[in-house]
Amino acid sequence: MPVNRFWSSVGSVLAYLAGVGLLQYILVRIGTGFGFLTGSVAIFIGAVVAVIVPIAGTMYYIDWRWSWKAEHIGLGRTAGAAAGKWLLGTAGGAVGAFVAHIVSQLVSGQSVAFSLPGLMPPPAFLPLTLLLAHAFVTELVFRGASISRLQADLSPREVLIAAPLIPLIWFVVTALFGYGRLPLGIESSSDVAATLFVVLLFLRTDSVWLGAGARMGFLAAAGLLSLQITDQGALLVWGVAAMILLALEWSKQQRMPKRVQQRGRTTRGPWSGPH
Repeated sequence: MPVNRFWSSVGSVLAYLAGVGLLQYILVRIGTGFGFLTGSVAIFIGAVVAVIVPIAGTMYYIDWRWSWKAEHIGLGRTAGAAAGKWLLGTAGGAVGAFVAHIVSQLVSGQSVAFSLPGLMPPPAFLPLTLLLAHAFVTELVFRGASISRLQADLSPREVLIAAPLIPLIWFVVTALFGYGRLPLGIESSSDVAATLFVVLLFLRTDSVWLGAGARMGFLAAAGLLSLQITDQGALLVWGVAAMILLALEWSKQQRMPKRVQQRGRTTRGPWSGPH
């Protein structure tokens, strides 16, 4: 693995995250009057900025720095295709939430209850809506833009190594420096498994909408129906799904043509001559 090229690509992704994160930090400070506003108002302003700024900042950054458009980062070319993938992902995520609900009850020794609890009360709709919006932003930033940049620079095997590292590196960066807290979606062990799943899902599909739908469907089903999901239950569901995708991705890479050296150049495939 060319170390310089690997870390150069990782560095370009971190520079993008730093730029968008810094913009978010500045606008949050302005929106809260540089700390004058506190409490629920400040939290709400921060939550809204954490949705708007990463989306707008990402689209501006990829056009300015990388000369890319929406289709280059997994958003697709047509609204119909995007909606279809999002609905498919949402359905899968909702099913995963039900399975996690059942697994959580089994792990905790409870009898499995198939009757669903009551719907979420209306006052809780706004926090859930912001949570779902943050889930989309997380997929756009950490999968769509970040992994697409890695795919443009590195080999598939190098991307498989680098892609899961980016959220973890950024988690450490924000913990150390405390600014630019882009919605990362990692708060527990089950979130780590979920992150690995959506990373692998993006590597196989190049679609932000599938991963975003899966996360949003899981969160929406759990929140709206008040499903009882423990961290252990969610970890098992996301972990098993991630291991299946990892096995498929590894098998796919094992079948890919090996790199061969010819005339001082590295090329792919069994053909002769430079590619």
